[in-house]
Amino acid sequence: MRVGIIGGGISGLATARGLLKYGIECVVFDTGKRGVGGRCSSRLGGDGTNFPGAVDHAAQFVEVSGNCEAFGAFVDDCVEDGVLAPWSGYEGGDGRRLFVGSAAEGIGALPAALAAGVDVRQDVWVSPNGGVRFDRESKRWVANKEQFDAVVIAHNGKCAERITSKIPSAPVRNLCKAAFGTKPAKGRMTLNSVYSLVFETRKGALDGAPVAQKFGDDAVLAFLGNNGRKLGWATEDDATEVFTALSTGEYGKKNKHPQEQLQGTDVETRVTRELLDAVADACGAEPLEPLRAKLQLWGAAVPLNRWASDAPFAWDGAHKIGVVGDWLYADLPSCVEAAFASGDGLAAHLRDAPGDDRGLQGSFAAATSDFSTPRRGAAAAAPAPPKPSTKTPEQKRVVKLKKALKRIGQLRLEDYATLKTEQRVKIHGEADVLDELRTLGVDADALRLKLQPGLPNPMPRSRAWSKERDDAREKQKAEDARNYRPPAKRRA
Repeated sequence: MRVGIIGGGISGLATARGLLKYGIECVVFDTGKRGVGGRCSSRLGGDGTNFPGAVDHAAQFVEVSGNCEAFGAFVDDCVEDGVLAPWSGYEGGDGRRLFVGSAAEGIGALPAALAAGVDVRQDVWVSPNGGVRFDRESKRWVANKEQFDAVVIAHNGKCAERITSKIPSAPVRNLCKAAFGTKPAKGRMTLNSVYSLVFETRKGALDGAPVAQKFGDDAVLAFLGNNGRKLGWATEDDATEVFTALSTGEYGKKNKHPQEQLQGTDVETRVTRELLDAVADACGAEPLEPLRAKLQLWGAAVPLNRWASDAPFAWDGAHKIGVVGDWLYADLPSCVEAAFASGDGLAAHLRDAPGDDRGLQGSFAAATSDFSTPRRGAAAAAPAPPKPSTKTPEQKRVVKLKKALKRIGQLRLEDYATLKTEQRVKIHGEADVLDELRTLGVDADALRLKLQPGLPNPMPRSRAWSKERDDAREKQKAEDARNYRPPAKRRA
């Protein structure tokens, strides 16, 4: 068997490592230019960033829970080889078995160790439009113009959804459909977007900052880490310090901008400033003016839900296609260990029973964390009881009418001919909305101008229009279209 793996993150590399261990040939295709690892990667000193040492700009540490024996053994080997180092943890993370990357390579040293001996094709973009297809004549898969007996999707988000949109395996197609937001979508794997800001300051500018800390009640800042102190490359003689700040998923969603178009934009400037201000506020420091900074958006940062099934992976035995990722391991939050367990599990399945389906039947469950695993045994905080509303029924009605008026203004700016009947009904109901607002004591005319910028005049009340008449016209148009017969051609 020859297996093509799309994605060189932890799950894809773990799949490849396991397959090679069992004597199964495989190739990994990865978009990374400087190194593999996906979200488990680092920027290195001297790679063009001018930062003095390695910095982790996504995954910050590794936890060994004991749920995956193979991962625990791999981490132990990494510690022995100097790839990883034991870590006491961030504030509130004591008592857990945590590890950080090496001083020279950061957390990126871990995927580099996983990739040892693996045929990895870096800087390769497998096109979402036909880059992976099933050849019905040869009964083999084609990925990046190479033939394979089987394919593994070690990827997620919109690219994975497009790559699998035309494959013959319906269960895999459905499983790869993605959504984005701050709450899990029903029936779809949902991802949030997180901004990562790496910045260098003069030493002492953030004296109040710990080595690493997670923030659970900040609208902007989710995590802050001191790279030099965490990874061990900082010295007493250093004149500067390098930090990584990770935004909340909610902030990332509200301020999302295409990563490839981010540099040099007003969004980059504003988000950088807002993250720096959030860090300063959290640490009780003066406003920060960094020596240098690098902003990046992880558009598909962390899965907000997980696929619970009979396996930590998905495999269609009839079509020989599978899916791996941290979001497929229901027993662990999204983390490096979950990604490894998913890939390692699929490799073992391909050794033992490649013709059998696994993990295709299941359901999505909301994740319990975003950037790290909660402390073992810690009780979840009870949700705060909803605050009783202090608004009167009249005030609540005004709020609804304001929303209706704003929506009417948006519809009025669109091409009337393209609107649906219910949208036209809403537009022609503007006069009624304004009348009701006046009866509630609201200056309706002033409010309309505020909510409908660019529309100096209200929508006139139409006596000639009604929903019934509009429906009749649409019905007549449809009837005319059905009864239309083209004129007969004249014979020469």
